[in-house]
Amino acid sequence: MKRLFSRIIALVFVTASVFAFSSCKHEHVYGEWSYAMLPTCTEEGVQSRMCLECEETEKRPAAPLGHDEISYERKDATCTEKGHRAYVACSRCDYTTYEEILPRGHSRISHAQKAPTCTEDGNDAYITCSECDFTTYVPIPKLGHDIVQYGGKEADCVKSGYESYEKCNRCDYSTYKVIPARGHVIENLAEKAPTCTESGLAEGSHCSVCNKVFKEQKVLEPLGHNCKKGFCTVCGVEDYLEPTQYASSIMYNTLASYPNGKDMQTLYRRIGEVAKSFHLNYDLNLELKEGKWALLTERIKCSDLSLSKDDGYVVGNAFYKDNPIYYWLYTFNWNTDSSGKITYFFTYAYNGYEKGSDRERINKQIASEVKEYVQCANGETSAYQTALCYYELVIKNTTYEYAAIDVDPTNFRFCRNILGTLIYGRAVCVGYARAFNLLLNLNGIESCDISGADHTWSLVRMDDGKYYWFDPTWDDQPNMPFGYETKYFCVNDTQPINWRDRTAPGGTSTMGNKGFLSEHPPYKVGEENIRLTNWTYSIPERPSVEFASSDVLELRETFTVDGKTYALVGYRRVQLVKTEAMEFVLDVPEKVSYNGVDYIVVSVGGMMNSGLFDGARAIGSGYAKSVILPNTVEYVMPRAITSESSSVNIFYEGTLAEWREVTFATKYLARSKVYYYSETRPTTSGNYWHYVNGTATPW
Repeated sequence: MKRLFSRIIALVFVTASVFAFSSCKHEHVYGEWSYAMLPTCTEEGVQSRMCLECEETEKRPAAPLGHDEISYERKDATCTEKGHRAYVACSRCDYTTYEEILPRGHSRISHAQKAPTCTEDGNDAYITCSECDFTTYVPIPKLGHDIVQYGGKEADCVKSGYESYEKCNRCDYSTYKVIPARGHVIENLAEKAPTCTESGLAEGSHCSVCNKVFKEQKVLEPLGHNCKKGFCTVCGVEDYLEPTQYASSIMYNTLASYPNGKDMQTLYRRIGEVAKSFHLNYDLNLELKEGKWALLTERIKCSDLSLSKDDGYVVGNAFYKDNPIYYWLYTFNWNTDSSGKITYFFTYAYNGYEKGSDRERINKQIASEVKEYVQCANGETSAYQTALCYYELVIKNTTYEYAAIDVDPTNFRFCRNILGTLIYGRAVCVGYARAFNLLLNLNGIESCDISGADHTWSLVRMDDGKYYWFDPTWDDQPNMPFGYETKYFCVNDTQPINWRDRTAPGGTSTMGNKGFLSEHPPYKVGEENIRLTNWTYSIPERPSVEFASSDVLELRETFTVDGKTYALVGYRRVQLVKTEAMEFVLDVPEKVSYNGVDYIVVSVGGMMNSGLFDGARAIGSGYAKSVILPNTVEYVMPRAITSESSSVNIFYEGTLAEWREVTFATKYLARSKVYYYSETRPTTSGNYWHYVNGTATPW
């Protein structure tokens, strides 16, 4: 309505102006319009202008201005202050759409009391508003740190340390600072090889600062002497006590051919370890139970092996035959589980060897005797000649005496092992064979004993790498010229062993037709498994041909030196078998050298083309008038240097007592005269001779 009223007033003013203008008689010249009354936002105003000539005024209405609106955003009410909704207001008038929002009031939150700490204020219980910063909070001042001083700790290889620091007793404040662990300084420790008698050390490593071990430097046991011929091949020390140098591997190697061969060889090695320990451990003394023949020396655990009772027989036998040094070894036994599998293997010794001091004494006796034997073959390089040397010595130094066991059963302890030959000089076949084998094994010539038909002999590997038979027991023939034969020396299965020399003019000779095995059948599976020597075993194959070597002078093989032919009859012992031209004076040398080897002339006698000796023939065409015979000669065959109808002067380079030891068919000397050597004129009766200008001359 107010706006309408304003418009009516304006219309009246305009009408009046028109009437006034029309009354004026001249044409008005108006100036610019100006407001006579200003319009408002909602009401009209009045504009007027004046005629410049008559000052007549003309008026007209001026339209309302309208609101000059300014927009205002909403303002939310706070806890204590009003707000408003979004609105507009005119900048010229009081027009507004403003609408008030009342205060919300505080949204109170209660807070608990908090004790002050070293670094933070505390407070009593108080209230805050969740919508504004209203609070009744009153702080309680912080306490500050309660400091305690601590010393430092150095770091090591694995643990950290720390510097000197301070720490508050009330809170976790600390100036603690870790010093990192330094880490290990690894030092590699070189291996120290063990020697024969001293322990060594395996390669290892440790920290050079804290000594922490990273790789343990394990102790390496002393190697023990690796002896051959009584001397260690490593350090050179003399040692005839080390038992392994007397062992063969012949039977050990045969175990590999059995289905359980690997386990059998394992048990064999375990037996070897305990046997060596008992043999050399002189501090070990056993107690012999009353009424018992044998001493239990060791229980060997075998539950990790798959061995039957039959396997145990074979392994025990193999070890026994390969190791003649263990004179005390009596027998073996075992326990089996319900499946027949051996769980424990037992070794037994003869009674009489329970004291370590006794074993020590005997071992030293053996070593002393063996040393003498070894010196006899010292420098020999061929297995054949070495075997021949020991073969002769064993036979010469041993008397076959089975009766010794009948007289005293305890003699069984030495007659059936090396003690019989090496110490007592009385043994049965087992003693011969095992002593022979021991000496060969010591020289690196593999040898073991073989049994059958209540007899024991030897199997030896010769220079050609093949195995041959040897039987020193049956070649021990005291009634033969040298006290022994060599029929059973180094023969194969079929080689004749019943050949015979013609030892007298009326006798006969034969090459024989019996092979070695015809008289030496080895035990087979299941035969007389009673004693160690009879247990079943496998035997290496022998060659089908006789032993022959261009590098070795064999028995009965001949050579010629200075017109005289000699045949080998023993170790470095030869027989003069032929002279190319019979001399007036036949000078038989004491020794002869062939291929750098000296041989002693020990016999004189003819020889057939077959290789058999012939006592019915001379060694040359006819006979010499004089024969110089060295005192090395032990045997002169009939008709070798004289016959029943001829006479010869024999100048013997020995004494009468020595001459009486010479084996000679005395009836062929009936027309001959024997002179005995004497450098000075004899004062006793008899026939004596000496050299005059190099000529044998009777005194």
